Amino acid sequence: MITERQPVRPFEQRIPLKLFLCGFLAILVSLTIDELQAQSIPEAERAALISLYESTDGDNWKDNTNWNGPVGTECSWYGVNCSAGAVYYLDLDGNNLNGKIPAAIGNFTRLKYLYLQTNSLSGVIPSEIRNLTQLQSLYLYNNSLSGVIPSEIGNLTQLQNLSIDNNLLSGAIPIRQVKKIRIPLSGEEQLVGRFT
Repeated sequence: MITERQPVRPFEQRIPLKLFLCGFLAILVSLTIDELQAQSIPEAERAALISLYESTDGDNWKDNTNWNGPVGTECSWYGVNCSAGAVYYLDLDGNNLNGKIPAAIGNFTRLKYLYLQTNSLSGVIPSEIRNLTQLQSLYLYNNSLSGVIPSEIGNLTQLQNLSIDNNLLSGAIPIRQVKKIRIPLSGEEQLVGRFT
């Protein structure tokens, strides 16, 4: 027996396609939002990056690729690396930074590595450095930093590598509370003071 196929009504044909498109769109939006949230850093960290750029003549850095881009792009800025929604690595070694380290540097509460050596940084090391409680490496050598070494460095209990030589710093290096530390010294040392 031959039976004729019932024609599919247009309404029934459109429902599966619409459901598929709506589902696909919902997944795409969800993935995009998750990706943006994963790459976004706190506003305080963005403000600190912009402050560093402005206070160290960022327009004249050797490489300022992507700096001051839109919100959500900070992890693509030259020298900035992020993990788990925070800046954890900042490397601007030898990048022609000229100026002072801003107090906003203390906004990087999950920063582990800070490399600002071999630039033209001047002024003092800001006491807000005490907020960098996760910091493991601090390299500020070969600059023109001056003043007293902030005692707050002694509160950085995760600090393993400290290099502040070839500056015009004075005072004690307060490492009593630091578990282990390496301080490379060169023959041209201009550090005046002692370890406490």
